[in-house]
Amino acid sequence: MLMEKALSSEDLLLRPALLRAVGRSNDPAVAKWLIEDFSDKRLRLSERLMGISLAIASPKTSEQAFAWANAHLDSLLKSGGGIFLARSLPQVASTFCSVDKAQAITAWRPHFANNSGALELDRAIERVQDCAVLKDQRGAALSAELAAVK
Repeated sequence: MLMEKALSSEDLLLRPALLRAVGRSNDPAVAKWLIEDFSDKRLRLSERLMGISLAIASPKTSEQAFAWANAHLDSLLKSGGGIFLARSLPQVASTFCSVDKAQAITAWRPHFANNSGALELDRAIERVQDCAVLKDQRGAALSAELAAVK
């Protein structure tokens, strides 16, 4: 219903707001539907890519959406999203904070070689690695400090 209302609208404020609401649903079933199953010619490429990015950035759908993006990386990069996708996908992936995700993102390097997103990918890898190291080194101390505040 919300998606239909969004796609039926050409309102420059309403359409993107409704599409962001769907992408940010934080519901795994909605994310699966949006990323894997939804197909409508009225959905612009930039809007589809935004939905994928929002699903990766949402806590309850991030693993599922990242796994899908990881499995479809070549087709995403060849989809016509150009420099915007090549730079935004690493930015979205930089929100993770684990050694495993840093390794998965590092595996993207061959796909981003000679690509406008190569520098952004290197930055994303560094952010994810740094976060994982900081979490490992300071996680227990920070948890103790937060518990003391409560």
